[in-house]
Amino acid sequence: MAETGAPAERPEGFDLPTAWRTLAARMEDRLVAATVRGRAAPGTESVLEGLLGGRIRYGERTPDGWTSIEADGPSPEVVAAQLAGLGARVELLDPPEARAALARIAAELTALYGEPAVPATPEAPPRAPASAGTPPG
Repeated sequence: MAETGAPAERPEGFDLPTAWRTLAARMEDRLVAATVRGRAAPGTESVLEGLLGGRIRYGERTPDGWTSIEADGPSPEVVAAQLAGLGARVELLDPPEARAALARIAAELTALYGEPAVPATPEAPPRAPASAGTPPG
């Protein structure tokens, strides 16, 4: 679309503040389509608020100092991804899709950055897998 220099003309009866509120409400609905429940370690409040703003709510603090939380987002997977950087300082409890998303993220990061599960040692070099038609010897 090219700039024409011509003044914009509003349609008859158009109310800009009402149109803006309607559009903003639709966007807000997309941001809060899912709620994730969990718990957060002491001291994570400022990070959670920085990540989620007004989409985080706090509940009861348990004797171990953790606080129950609810966080809204477009999907459980998106909220999980937003919270993944907090590691073990946040535990998501519900829905299962959020927990599964965190498990996938953890597996991806482990595959990329983790150490081999069983490192080879000089005393016991890794064994090559047996071929399909060769009996073990």
